[in-house]
Amino acid sequence: MSSTLGTGWMVEIAKMHGGSETDLEPAFKAVKELLPNVAAIAPNLGALGTLFQQGEIDIAPHNLSSIALLQSKGVDVDWVIPKEGSYAFGASMHVVKNPVSSAELATAYIDAALSTEVQTAMASEPYFIAPVNKNAPLTGILAEKIAKTFDDYEKYIYQDWETISKQRSEWIERFNKEVTV
Repeated sequence: MSSTLGTGWMVEIAKMHGGSETDLEPAFKAVKELLPNVAAIAPNLGALGTLFQQGEIDIAPHNLSSIALLQSKGVDVDWVIPKEGSYAFGASMHVVKNPVSSAELATAYIDAALSTEVQTAMASEPYFIAPVNKNAPLTGILAEKIAKTFDDYEKYIYQDWETISKQRSEWIERFNKEVTV
């Protein structure tokens, strides 16, 4: 729950059961109903990857980049989009107000990160991160599973993180107390 992936998953479970980005009560109820069939709750995404590698997990929300990395290591695992759809979340980079060092250097760093060269490299093994630069090609597992063109990004569910963030700490604390196996 403390990861963006886990929080996003809980929001979508809430929506499936009548909740919303402000009401996770239906998600907590649904997860509690599943608990008798759950052997473990991974404390973080790294632990989740380990459980997949050890064959100790059958199904879990996870991101494609992590699954693709496991596949490249020979782990028999796959990533699919549920019939309800898949949520996506974007990353952002910002130059802080009154930076201690140079704003120009910070801006140059962001420009480099968004360059076609870096975005193409990040889309490749071992990172498998979907590019945001439209000049970086969508190839391999990204083209197969995520999008063939940048227009395909529109099919994903983009959650309202400004709203989610207002209650996220409380939800994480509650999850950690109530959702145990």
